[in-house]
Amino acid sequence: EGREEGGARNGVAPRSAPPSGLCGPPATPAELRAAADELASHWRWGEGLPELQSYYRTFGAGLLGHHWHLAWDSDHLAELAPAEVPSSGWSGRGEAALRAALPGRLTASLDESESDALEANTAAHASSVGRSTAQHCLVRGPAGTATSALLWAPLSAAAREGLRVVKLPASSRQVTHASLEQLCRGLAKHRRMRFVVVLENLQVRMGNEDHTSLVTHLSGMGGTLWPENVLLYATTPITGPLLPGSTDGGVLEGCFGLVLVAGKYDERGMSI
Repeated sequence: EGREEGGARNGVAPRSAPPSGLCGPPATPAELRAAADELASHWRWGEGLPELQSYYRTFGAGLLGHHWHLAWDSDHLAELAPAEVPSSGWSGRGEAALRAALPGRLTASLDESESDALEANTAAHASSVGRSTAQHCLVRGPAGTATSALLWAPLSAAAREGLRVVKLPASSRQVTHASLEQLCRGLAKHRRMRFVVVLENLQVRMGNEDHTSLVTHLSGMGGTLWPENVLLYATTPITGPLLPGSTDGGVLEGCFGLVLVAGKYDERGMSI
């Protein structure tokens, strides 16, 4: 009952795990209902075990099986409010859509080569099996112009292929050693998923606990390893401490293999 030709239940065709073996994007409400109906159709719980295993292989489990964009709250993943989740309309080459959604705010932009580099880096990470050649990314831009929005076009596009995005909210940012260690260990357990951790408005100076923690984890100093299935994407003000040659930022800038600048600026950080 409820099953249609081709294995579909209630009009929803079953989705299989990607050929790469990685988890795909989260289940849609229709797919979740179809899976629940499939399990409920069995007389015994054990009879539905193959379907349950297939569901978890395809979509993932828990919050990661239902959401592509989550927050890290001190020591655990947390669901974001709907208003905090970027629109799917920002996917692909979405700068025009971003400007329409953020009128008067998004004044900075990446040139075509930098935009291509960010898109390629994100796509390579999302599809990688094992060690990836993709790199951590730092984007500089003027304060107050929604520079971080430039990240969401490639992230949204990659999310359609299974990428999960974890945001470190500015209101409760935790980049202490203990919190980052828990984050890294927690995400490393999900070997069949790829993550990008987003840290907006990064302004840390050498000697600060957050600076030391980030450098320790990103560089692997002291035996602390950043997970292979996780990248860090950060934004920083063009006049912030993470400037080329600045002693304030210490060695942190060097931990980002891909450094992009939104707009053109003089040595004082003024737009030109």
